[in-house]
Amino acid sequence: MSEMTTTEKTKAVLQTVAEKSKVLYQRAYRALTFDKSVYNEVKDDPEATIPSALMPFLIEIAFLFIVGIAAIPLWLMYGATWQPVSPTPAQWAVGIGIAISASIVFFLGTFLCWVAALFVIGRFAGIKELQIKQVLRICGLTFVPLFLAPFVFVVTMYTAVASAGIAAAVIFLVGGLVIFILLAINNVLAMREITGITTGVSIMSNTFALVLFGILATLMYIAYGFSVAGLFGAF
Repeated sequence: MSEMTTTEKTKAVLQTVAEKSKVLYQRAYRALTFDKSVYNEVKDDPEATIPSALMPFLIEIAFLFIVGIAAIPLWLMYGATWQPVSPTPAQWAVGIGIAISASIVFFLGTFLCWVAALFVIGRFAGIKELQIKQVLRICGLTFVPLFLAPFVFVVTMYTAVASAGIAAAVIFLVGGLVIFILLAINNVLAMREITGITTGVSIMSNTFALVLFGILATLMYIAYGFSVAGLFGAF
């Protein structure tokens, strides 16, 4: 049997990627529509570990792309009025780096908060056979509602630019609450489906995750708040 040519190997790789992407999309859609059976399916699928672990980064890419595209019209219309201190190229570079790193830390940190909470509460509830890889695969799907985050952010951004500060705050808070509720429902369904634990224990795990998230958000606010505040005085 002759060896595959470079072209054939490339086609084979692309076909594999396409097939796995299709499976990931179908599972993500099922999770978003509260199909409980998908969690047992992904729990026992070793090939689902890496795609699930990459979910926060896929969300991050979607967030940066959608928000970046949506910000272009605003920048073209109001960019000149947003530069009262005339930032230097170095300041712009640092500012963009801070924004990107903050969003990465936010999505990845939030994901890890839920992974840790579900694993700890699951073990605390007596589910000794629960493995961290299984929780990782599950959380990768339960985090699908976070793909709605950039749309909430864009609507908030445009509302704020229209000088409707209170409306923007309401949209941001309500949108964030809806996303959190969808995330919590998915986590409760997932934990009940794969472990058989009660709804109460599932809610407890989400509460624990929310506490961890609160700590993360506070630390981020302190760290990045000081970074942004000192940015223009650093150059």
